[in-house]
Amino acid sequence: MSGPKLTHLPLLALSLALGSSSLGCGKVREISACRAIAREVNDAVTEIEGLSKAKPLDEPRIAKRYAALAKVLEPRATGPAPLAVALRDYVVVVQATDQAIRNHAQALQTQYGKVNEPRRELERLVKREHAAIARIQVECDR
Repeated sequence: MSGPKLTHLPLLALSLALGSSSLGCGKVREISACRAIAREVNDAVTEIEGLSKAKPLDEPRIAKRYAALAKVLEPRATGPAPLAVALRDYVVVVQATDQAIRNHAQALQTQYGKVNEPRRELERLVKREHAAIARIQVECDR
């Protein structure tokens, strides 16, 4: 259930910040935004990985962590900038993951219906998450 980490973003942002002191304020703000996004996503993914290994598995708590991540990222996902657009796509995936995990937990509790359908949705969301992370990395690499 854990997604990809933004491992290159902090190092990239730091190297860009140190090596580009002659850049304008706009680029410095963009680098700062990339670093903040990477920190938020990496912290959430680390926490979610820990929660996913706990026994018994607490899917509602994992879903809440995804919801919290989406809420933290939403303010950064506004405006027409390419990074904001890429981040909006990621927030949509994170929100959908929150809902899919809740659906899976509910299906397991009730033991009715199709327990496998929410799991397949989660698998699809993992692929979408990888693509959304890649778009964010592309924008931060510019």
